[in-house]
Amino acid sequence: MDGSFIIHPLEVKSALLVFSLLGYATRYVPVTFPGNTDSIFQMKSIGRTIATIDIRSGKPMFEMKSDKIVYHVEPLNDPAAKLEEVLSNAPGVMISKDGVWLNGKPGTAILVDGQQKGALEQLKNIIPVSNIQRIEIINNPSAKYDAQGTAGIINIILKKRYSEKFNMTFDAGWGVARENRYNANVNWNYGSKRLRLYGNTGYYKIGSFDRNLNNQVGSNFTQAGMQEHTLQRYLGNLTAGLGYAINKRHEVTVEISPGFSKEKNYSERGTIRIIPESKTRNQLYSNERIQGNSFSGSFFYTGYLDTASSRKLTGDVNYVKYKTRTWGQYDNDFDGSIPPVFLQSDNPLDISLTSGAINYEGPIGKKMSLEAGVKTAFTRTDAIASYDTVIRPGVLKEDIYRNSSNWYKESIHAAYATISGKFWNTDLKFGLRLENTVYETGTKESRASDNYFSLFPSVSIGRQLNDKHSLSLGFSRRIQRQQYEYMTPVIRYVNDYTYIQGNPGTKPAFSYNADFNYAYNHILFISAGYSYTYHAIMQTQELVADSATKISMDNVAAYQNYYFSVSVPLTVTKWWTMNNSAGGYTNMTSSDSKVIPYNDGYNFTFHARNINRFTIPGGFRLSLISGYKSPAVFNQVRSLSVFTMSIGIRRTSKDQRFAVSCGIDDLLNTDKDRYILRYTGIVDESSRKYDSRRFSIGIYYKIGERKNNTYRQKSNDEEIGRFNNKTSN
Repeated sequence: MDGSFIIHPLEVKSALLVFSLLGYATRYVPVTFPGNTDSIFQMKSIGRTIATIDIRSGKPMFEMKSDKIVYHVEPLNDPAAKLEEVLSNAPGVMISKDGVWLNGKPGTAILVDGQQKGALEQLKNIIPVSNIQRIEIINNPSAKYDAQGTAGIINIILKKRYSEKFNMTFDAGWGVARENRYNANVNWNYGSKRLRLYGNTGYYKIGSFDRNLNNQVGSNFTQAGMQEHTLQRYLGNLTAGLGYAINKRHEVTVEISPGFSKEKNYSERGTIRIIPESKTRNQLYSNERIQGNSFSGSFFYTGYLDTASSRKLTGDVNYVKYKTRTWGQYDNDFDGSIPPVFLQSDNPLDISLTSGAINYEGPIGKKMSLEAGVKTAFTRTDAIASYDTVIRPGVLKEDIYRNSSNWYKESIHAAYATISGKFWNTDLKFGLRLENTVYETGTKESRASDNYFSLFPSVSIGRQLNDKHSLSLGFSRRIQRQQYEYMTPVIRYVNDYTYIQGNPGTKPAFSYNADFNYAYNHILFISAGYSYTYHAIMQTQELVADSATKISMDNVAAYQNYYFSVSVPLTVTKWWTMNNSAGGYTNMTSSDSKVIPYNDGYNFTFHARNINRFTIPGGFRLSLISGYKSPAVFNQVRSLSVFTMSIGIRRTSKDQRFAVSCGIDDLLNTDKDRYILRYTGIVDESSRKYDSRRFSIGIYYKIGERKNNTYRQKSNDEEIGRFNNKTSN
């Protein structure tokens, strides 16, 4: 455009024309149109010509809100990235074989759009990174979230864009090590003005191998052993949903999600146990086959109570059924005078859950808003342990000392309200959640029951000091309830020296959590906090009858956690970005008569992580990730330091429809668990090496406009999080 205008004849004979254009002086021209002749007018330039315009996204990678830290994933622009790699970017997040830790605390809840969808092992195979819009790190969740969990919440928010066309994404991966892994997953949806269909299906294998060397020293024996363990787990899932818009303000959705799993566990352990005046050598074999299936069904309602869509009402009803059955064979071959022991087992486990909730969101006046709701949930667990001693092939003898049958019933009724607003340039949010829990457990011969009422307040305060500085404070009270599998005293036999048993007498743990967060110019994030938990639930080990080790879950008197974390995302050059994170935490456990922690005193753990991404010629993207954790103490265990490094390279098409990747995890083969365990006069030193150095390849492809499935918050999020299983969806 050069500032010239051509005016065609108008129906009027004369007029005042006003010409206005960016970069040119405004011109007022009185004109008289002569017949049918076109008129040409030229404007005078008042500025320089702009050769190019460089448009960049103003959205930073990290952003601090009053009650959370928001991690925007879209700037990564990498559909081939792994979910665990993306999560590790977030401030305070550590991923280990034990799960996801947040600020040095285990038991972090991972939600998808506010909904519990399973553990990280399942999520990383069913959620492509390209579908993620942002990740919220919530150290002190508000009252609208279930109070279960003492470590906080990681909430993955998916993109929500729909069209009236069919669209689909496909991704697959293959990992090569001693035990291979592979996965394939399809997401799809189709929509019209009123009707929407969506679904997800996936199948994957998780294989692993580890070798464990350990030495035990007790008051009356010493023991040395080596164990090799092989795991092969096959998982499948299917989700299908149908949404219908009744009108512009009301919508209902029905969703079903079946799943299945098959698992094979094989271990071989050679042990030498020396007791006074005798020595026993034995070879321990175990072979377990586990088969499980699950089914969940949900009904959702979403309605807006006004035309401005400011008052929102939602509701849901959910049902979940989870079943597993474990068949085991255990062979202990002794030398000397002790006869061999051969057992076989058949242990079914059933868990069912029904829940419902109603939630409301709306303004209160011009400055405040209200979130409120009610929820109820009913759960039942049935567990049977059946063991037989094999006298000779075809001849079995019931093992009455190990056999048991137990059930557990629980109901939770809750109500909450959260009020938020902005006053004096400060964001304020106050919430209160009320929960009443009733439970009953027992066998055919006996039963026990109890109920308790709890209040869970939450407070968050955030202030933007200026364009570069912001800070926030948070406080919450939360609860940790025992996993369902441990709420019945069923015995799981491991070998003649070890068994696992549930503990229905475990009390709920209550924690008080406070945190402080500071951000500078979106490039420096600092967090610090403290939590105190009484009746903390932890795994315990104790020597029983001077010979066998019992593994269970129990309460300890108190557990304290201090932490800090620093995150610095940097753009070094146009082709090099870096995210540096470091932090430290102290975990202190107070002992009681049953559990003796490794150390009652002060301990400190330091961890650091460095992620580099390079854009290299040809459209390739290279990633180099390294991490370090110093020795750590947690309850009865002291683990030693570990350093890991991984490398990967990816290539994405210009239209973002196709991507390929390959990489090597644990490049230096240094990922090893080394720990010292102390309990009841026993010192157990172990070193466990996994087949962690793994070469992997992956592909990603999308068809259509790649809009994304809707994940809705369900009322059974807390209960799903207490399933310690491999098939729940």
